[in-house]
Amino acid sequence: MKLSPSDESFKPMARPIVLVKRSLKKGAAIELHQHDWGQLLYAHRGVILVTTATAKYICPAEQAVWLPSHVDHEVLVLTDCELSSGYFEQQQTPKLPNFAQVISISPLLKMLIIEALNIPANYEWQSPAGRHLRLIRDFMTLAPAVETSLPSPTSVKLLYIAQQLNETPEDIKSLEEWGKLVGASARTLSRNFKKETGISYTSWRQRLKVQAAIHLLYRGKSVTEIAFQLDYESPSAFICMFKKNTGITPSNIITRSSL
Repeated sequence: MKLSPSDESFKPMARPIVLVKRSLKKGAAIELHQHDWGQLLYAHRGVILVTTATAKYICPAEQAVWLPSHVDHEVLVLTDCELSSGYFEQQQTPKLPNFAQVISISPLLKMLIIEALNIPANYEWQSPAGRHLRLIRDFMTLAPAVETSLPSPTSVKLLYIAQQLNETPEDIKSLEEWGKLVGASARTLSRNFKKETGISYTSWRQRLKVQAAIHLLYRGKSVTEIAFQLDYESPSAFICMFKKNTGITPSNIITRSSL
């Protein structure tokens, strides 16, 4: 189901920082749009997939997507979720990156965001409510980045490979095998993959599997089922890869999102 962005997405901001909340059902899709200000997209229950022109960002409840101003993006809701959107005037975020990024949401930052949803829209900037929102901004600048975004290659051959793998993340073809299909050497594909995405083919495949695993976890699949579906030799090998890339175990993803 296609949805429009919230009204606050396009209204002139009444205050330097504004937080709004939306309850969204699984399968909802917020159409492509951009803002004149920065945005923090955080599903404190459930999981969302944010897509920009250059990458995909999947976020369970322990993570959020930071989007600077004027970045086209769309949102797909992978499970029923409670979505919080924080809007920040540009002068409020000089220490945040000028590119889209997934950040880790600590328990403290989570509680600050949830409590801030009760702040009225006409709060005074110098009031305790204003200080509360500035504290969220300050903690965002300290939040560690989570490198699970999936950058998109740009050349025709690599785009074909990426699209095929997005449809079947468990595919075990080597670069040599892909090279035979698209008419390029494994060395050329490897070099161009790093050049176009900024990460190696191996790292890209791991991030793809992390995103696929998060989606499968929220569909009720067990860690063991996911490990074998994604062609890992054992659940422990899969858990090790997942934790290396996200900082937490697959089971913690589900446990924390239900809190």
